[in-house]
Amino acid sequence: GRQVCMQEWGIDGQMHARVLHLAFFSMPELDVKTRGQLSEIVVKFNKDLGVNASFCAVGSKRFTKADLVTESWPELKELSQEATHGLIVAADNLAALKRFLDSRYMKEWNSA
Repeated sequence: GRQVCMQEWGIDGQMHARVLHLAFFSMPELDVKTRGQLSEIVVKFNKDLGVNASFCAVGSKRFTKADLVTESWPELKELSQEATHGLIVAADNLAALKRFLDSRYMKEWNSA
């Protein structure tokens, strides 16, 4: 059964269910031009497809992946399987996720 702690509550006091899609990439030599192209595609994802997407290096705003491995999470090096970047997509529902995955923007992403 469902429990209240399993629900996601929005700022409006209503319960919301979202679908999360994660994709990780090994791009140690990602150049500025390609990074810019990928960022432009993410803007299109967010604008036209009803999803919230971000693309960023593995780590956090304060710590790079190497910092995290050294400072606090040595297992990350092995667990990350050499991933350097991640695409994180939160869709409002399965239909929105399907639109995202089948979109021309996703085809553009895959060819970048």
